[in-house]
This record gives sequence, structure tokens and C-alpha cells, in this order.
Amino acid sequence: MKLRTLVFFLFLALSMTLNSAEAGRRKEKAHKKSGIVRIINNLYLSDIKSARDTDLLKRKGIKWILDVKANKKNLQAYKGDSSSAERSSSSGYNDKPDYDTYGKLRYRHISTKDKTDFNLKRHFEPAIQFIKYGIDRDEAVLVHCNMGVSRSVSIVMAFLMDQYCLSYDQSYALVKERRREMRPNSGFEKQLKKFWEEKQKECESSSDSSSSD
Repeated sequence: MKLRTLVFFLFLALSMTLNSAEAGRRKEKAHKKSGIVRIINNLYLSDIKSARDTDLLKRKGIKWILDVKANKKNLQAYKGDSSSAERSSSSGYNDKPDYDTYGKLRYRHISTKDKTDFNLKRHFEPAIQFIKYGIDRDEAVLVHCNMGVSRSVSIVMAFLMDQYCLSYDQSYALVKERRREMRPNSGFEKQLKKFWEEKQKECESSSDSSSSD
């Protein structure tokens, strides 16, 4: 191979590498800029900063917000020109969930801690109920915690397991594809795997019933 040809191919390979890296940086920059990622139709995930960006919420068409950080301080961004509380009992997934109304937003707070010994699993049912209620009305639901990598991710994974019979690995892969920085803590991972063990039996039973019909 002539030296000129070799240099050309080396230059071409270098250019492709640089272009690929630049495209990756642009994609990463856009990802960080939006902050809110779509997991499935009408289900979104984010950190607290993006969740308080009301302009971004409007652009995404988000009407329901599930906040699973430790406290619900600094809600001024949601209040706008009106705020009121709306309550109802919640004994099952199909009932109306508890939430607060801030203008056109429906907000629910579930206090959690990002600690390996925290029992997040006991909050799965009310969280799933809230998400399902919004999605069933064909409206967008946002789930967020502080960083959008552990607690909110775990809640979204539990919803996917419960409503779509996705396994732990399948739900993890789906969320990971949309939000690369996700990393549920080890305690939550164990709880999610336990939750899937319980749901798997229901999913298999439901599948068997459908096959026999």
C-alpha cells in the first residue's frame, strides 16, 4: 500500500472517530439539557431541577408529578396563580389516588430515603396507583427524586413490572436505555427483584388464563 493511501485511510479513520465522539458529546449535552426523559408513552423520569422547570413540563405536556424525594419543600414553582388540595381514599390501583392540585398540575409526594436499608417496596402500590391513574387518562406523568437515578428509577421499574409484566432485567434495560446514569442502590435492587418474584407468578397465571381462552 502506498504511503499516500495509508495516510488517507488513517486520516479517514481519525475523522470518523472524532465525528463520532463529537456526536456523542452533542447527544450527551442535549440529554443533560432536557433533564426529563421519556420511558414509555406518557411516563417520564427526571431529577428535581428539571421537575421544577415549569416551561419544560409544559413542553412535555406533563400533567401529573410523583415526587419521591425525602421532603416536599420548595413547591413555589408549581403553585402559579392557584393551589388547592384534593383528596380521596386509595384502597386499590383503580381508585382515585391522593394528590394536591397546583394550577393544572396534579402532584403527589411520597417521602423516601436513598438508603440501602430503606423499605421502598412498601411504597410501590400507591406510586403505581398514581402513575396508572394519570396514564389511564392519556396524560403524561413525571416521576422524580433528587438526582433521578435511584429512587425514581426504582419506582418506574416497579411500575413496568406491575403493569407490563417486564422482568427485573427487562425493566432495568429499558430504563437504562433512556437514562444511562440510572443506578438504584443495592437495597432497592434486592427489593425490586423480590417484587418481580411476586409479580412473575401473577403474570404467568394471567398468561396461562389468556392462552386457555
